[in-house]
Amino acid sequence: MKNIRSYIFPKTVEEAVDALALSSSARIVAGGTTMVFSKDARVETLVDITRLDLSYIKEEDGFIKIGPTTTVADLLRSPIAAKFGGGILAEASKRVAGSHIRELATIGGDLAITLPWCDLQPAFLALDAELVIYDGEEKNISLADYYNDRELMKRSGWLIKEIRILSDQKGIGVFEKVSRTKIDYSTLDIAVYLEKEGGVIRSPRIAAGCAVPMPRRIGEAEKILDGQVPGPELFEKAAKTAKNSLRTVTNLRGTAAYRSHLIEIVTRRCLEKAWAALNGQEA
Repeated sequence: MKNIRSYIFPKTVEEAVDALALSSSARIVAGGTTMVFSKDARVETLVDITRLDLSYIKEEDGFIKIGPTTTVADLLRSPIAAKFGGGILAEASKRVAGSHIRELATIGGDLAITLPWCDLQPAFLALDAELVIYDGEEKNISLADYYNDRELMKRSGWLIKEIRILSDQKGIGVFEKVSRTKIDYSTLDIAVYLEKEGGVIRSPRIAAGCAVPMPRRIGEAEKILDGQVPGPELFEKAAKTAKNSLRTVTNLRGTAAYRSHLIEIVTRRCLEKAWAALNGQEA
């Protein structure tokens, strides 16, 4: 932060992107919770987007739309988030740090970067969210594709204009965070989403974060579940596949081996909870 030379309040999204494009030293800032800890000496310009009316949560045109400067606390308090998908977004929001951080940290910031405290990513992945990005023109990209696009993540001169989730999803999502304390950085985040058709599973989605180099959907495990009659053996097989499909990392919050072990346990537990909730039961 010591090299900051200018602080800009753009009046429009277009002005914000123009300011970013002028210099590779410019960065977006909203909640500022990441920038406070930044040691990147290259950053000289901050482009503050908090005055662009991008804080909202609404249901419109078949989507739940969330503005990028909406805070985690706003999402936690939202009636829309509380009822949608079994409340998975509210549950994930509740597990982000402490209340003081939740009042500052933004949804756009949490999804845009990949750091150990970005707990919301698996929940949004499990809901098949997409980003509306602006770099001079508006483009849509699924969140899953975004995390696979390293070039876009590294490139400057763009911002997240909106986050969208299809609002006609009728399933249940479950989120679980493993951490040493309730407000500590995560050792593992797992999110699961299931729909039910007759007695079989439909549209299964499983996503992991924090224990892996990049948040991701676990398609290998999803394929095992789709169209199948649920039961302990099926959930165990999907959980083992999730474990074997992911390369985990070692840091102060846990070893790669420990996190790999947790993936199997937590994935199975989330699947059991989601299916029980779909049937009006508690796991």
